Amino acid sequence: DLKLPLDGASWAEEDLKDPKKLFEMTTLLNAQREMADKILDAQWETKWRQDK
Repeated sequence: DLKLPLDGASWAEEDLKDPKKLFEMTTLLNAQREMADKILDAQWETKWRQDK
């Protein structure tokens, strides 16, 4: 069961001792941040176009 948004607490401390799980966490958190940034940019652009 996946709960969003993800954060560091989404993984158990024990899991993060495994380099593969740590890499997975880092990759997923970075991807989530990139998607959020793109959504916010699109929202800003839409508002800017409406206000223009």
